[in-house]
Amino acid sequence: MNSKLPLAPISITVYDRLDHLEQCLRSLTLNELAIDTELYIFSDAAKAGDEEKVNLVRDFCKKIDGFREVHLTFQSDNDYKKNMSDARVIPLRDHGRMIRMEDDNIVSPSFLTYMNEALEYYEDNPLVLAVSGYSPPIYQEKYTKYDVYLSKIFSAWTYATWSHKNVLGFCQVSAPHRDMTVNKLQDKVQSIHPSLCKSLKMIDAGIHYAPDQILTYFLIKHDYYQIKPVKSLVRNNGHDGSGINCGVSTHFDQPINAQITDPRLLEMEYVADIDMNQYKFFYPSFLVKVQRRVISLIRKLIMFKSNLF
Repeated sequence: MNSKLPLAPISITVYDRLDHLEQCLRSLTLNELAIDTELYIFSDAAKAGDEEKVNLVRDFCKKIDGFREVHLTFQSDNDYKKNMSDARVIPLRDHGRMIRMEDDNIVSPSFLTYMNEALEYYEDNPLVLAVSGYSPPIYQEKYTKYDVYLSKIFSAWTYATWSHKNVLGFCQVSAPHRDMTVNKLQDKVQSIHPSLCKSLKMIDAGIHYAPDQILTYFLIKHDYYQIKPVKSLVRNNGHDGSGINCGVSTHFDQPINAQITDPRLLEMEYVADIDMNQYKFFYPSFLVKVQRRVISLIRKLIMFKSNLF
């Protein structure tokens, strides 16, 4: 990578999962660019009963090294939405670009190189709203000859963006379902993400908080894209029952690509089949859910029997 390129800061939100944060930071420090990268940590204040675990995380954060500089924001009140918003707004305000992560993201040793090169390459491309290091294992290789592809389904499992693009503005829209209805975009949205209309309606009603789904809507509305790697540079480690929106599942356990990923697309061709396959991966049919459950139970049974001998 060109050493003269400005390195984007990393922004991570944390709460009470010390083990997850340790694994996340350990994977980041295996990147050669980490030592020259600024790190922002945003810690939400504890709910009643969580004080000890939150304080352990904060004590750990005070000792973080391996980065150019560490900026700590310890919220005084428990406010999940504010903490998430600060994690988006402050690094972008200070640097003009950022790499946004959660504490349950495990990344490849080539992750920071890929994200920074992508930020540089697509900075002036009006169609690219963001870049992600994550991609589900849906065999995108058969659709593209490049290392990356275009997607209209926004992934928040690591993303990078710029201050001059409208990610922050889109995230602040409180009535995306009404916007969709006024602009008569239901069919367009349904063709890419069949369950999104229902989620947007819940966001309008104030009973659902999902900036990534709002961003998916605006990607679809404006024909904007997020760049994603064919082979994922990120694994989400939060499906162990510890996350707010994640249940218990091994469905997302996938290998991380350690090889260098070229973020450049020489042809901006959108393949709708890839996004539909992504949708089916995250929103499987009832039959697929049953099949996955049976496979999971068989694996547990095999492990149980092996432990008996």
